[in-house]
Amino acid sequence: MMRLLAILLLLALPSQAWAAFSTSDDFDSYGTGDLTGENGGSGWGGAWSGSTAYDVTTAVSQSGANSVIYTDNGVEEQIARSFTAMTSGIISFYNRKTVTSTNADTPILWFTEGATPDVTNRVGGVGMSGVGANAGFFVQSGSTESQVQAYSANTWYKVDIEIDCTTDQYRVSIDDGAFSSWYNFRTTETQIDGLIFYINQSGSTSYSVYWDTIADGEAVAAAPAGTSTVRVYQGRIHTIQGRGVRY
Repeated sequence: MMRLLAILLLLALPSQAWAAFSTSDDFDSYGTGDLTGENGGSGWGGAWSGSTAYDVTTAVSQSGANSVIYTDNGVEEQIARSFTAMTSGIISFYNRKTVTSTNADTPILWFTEGATPDVTNRVGGVGMSGVGANAGFFVQSGSTESQVQAYSANTWYKVDIEIDCTTDQYRVSIDDGAFSSWYNFRTTETQIDGLIFYINQSGSTSYSVYWDTIADGEAVAAAPAGTSTVRVYQGRIHTIQGRGVRY
């Protein structure tokens, strides 16, 4: 009955073009060492490209065998990868940092738009840094930084970035908690098509930072096997049963 209702509601909705984040990479198909040139996962438009300071490691991982590590070397660094363009949806990933010092550099995951992902065409993102007196996850809205939540050292956090190019805004959830307020993109964009691991060299405290398990946040949040729900999300109907079916 619920599935029938979803189909009927879909037929009643006006047709609209949209694209969700359909990209993933858990880094487990890579050998240890330099991330540059690796091309695993799905939904990407090319290999990881940029600084050789980002390595695949087996020392710490959120799931599976591998994660990506950056260890402070006193230089501003970035590595990027393009993906199949999205206009709305949720980018999900895991983040971990070894210190909470407000004098440590800021690791940021930027999302971008442009033929080649680069910090110069960043649109928005989430970083782990000292904002005011506290170490926490922060977002940047224009030139304003806002803290979303504090973090503890050596702890994995699931980060969801919900993107809406129809309003040029994004918002953030940490560990499946409530989403933050909506924040404005730095620029007006019709789509998002790149990710950057970036280090803003601004501190003097040595540290390491890890990223793991980039995925479609809507698929990650699908209902458990044996359940069935219907969900309206930004005008789109989702019928979720088992692993989930997205319309």
